[in-house]
Amino acid sequence: WWCTQEEEDVGDAARGSTHTKGVAWAGYDPTWESLDTRPLPPWYDGAKIGIMICWGLYSVPSFGNEWFWNAWQSSHSSKYVKFMEENFKPNFTYQDFAAEFTAEFYDPAEWARLFNASGARYTVFVSKHHEGYTMWPSRYSWNWNSMDVGPKRDLFGDLTRTMRSTTPHIHVGVYHSLYEWYNPLYLEDKNNHYMTNDFVSRKTLPELYELVKDYQPEVIWSDGDWEAKDWYWNSTIFLAWLFNESPVKDTVVVNDRWGAGTACQHGSFYNCQDRYNPGNLLVNVGPTHDGRIPPIMEERLRQLGSWLDINGDAVYDSTPWVHQNDTVTPG
Repeated sequence: WWCTQEEEDVGDAARGSTHTKGVAWAGYDPTWESLDTRPLPPWYDGAKIGIMICWGLYSVPSFGNEWFWNAWQSSHSSKYVKFMEENFKPNFTYQDFAAEFTAEFYDPAEWARLFNASGARYTVFVSKHHEGYTMWPSRYSWNWNSMDVGPKRDLFGDLTRTMRSTTPHIHVGVYHSLYEWYNPLYLEDKNNHYMTNDFVSRKTLPELYELVKDYQPEVIWSDGDWEAKDWYWNSTIFLAWLFNESPVKDTVVVNDRWGAGTACQHGSFYNCQDRYNPGNLLVNVGPTHDGRIPPIMEERLRQLGSWLDINGDAVYDSTPWVHQNDTVTPG
């Protein structure tokens, strides 16, 4: 899938789904054979409804989707080239969008209230897309993060802290891209046929460890993995640490995008391909550059919440059944 400036939705299928309470996690080796034995933390299979928050510099042009930079500068898509020619001065660069990414109307408390009204039980915040701009003050993305340039705020941190204090029943998660289109370190590794991994050791992994230690997300939605195998990304090493030692080792879930060939094969839950349908429902919202969630998206989320107020018994914590449960007349 990818996010657009319109509403999208995507499902994901849980692997090894279990509702066993009080699961005691074992130690896991950095191999898929070992990592795949980890039970799915029960909260995720019961949550059913999540919200993907797709927000970044691409929200400034608000044209097409978050692949804007690539479509404009690499693919040279005619509609993107024309859009830039008609709306921005000559020699305008993608980096120039940062000054216009203002977020002045961004109110995390208002977002938290809306997500609560929608009936969602978890969120997945796009902390960094393939452009490399981080929505938190990463020490590994100097002058290309939301604190150094743009809104001068810890955008992910502000929402995380607010949700944990006001809507603690909603689990906080994060999307993170492993690769970056134009990062010189990545391009050098790629030119070396991935026999070097300077980008991974100096950028990708430090960012992931930083996100987990500083914000403790309970969903890690990885992406941008498909150009290189998992051994280049050191995926199993990171996941073994995540499941054995991290502050979210007992509750975190991860998707299946950890290297070419891992989709639909490894991970806490499977997303497989864009707009995959079975399993949990993840509804996308695309906030504006100034920090507002568009009214039509707010309306859809509130309508979803109204429906879940009536039908949630048949959604949350539901499992395949032998005989039906009747909450109204137990027994």
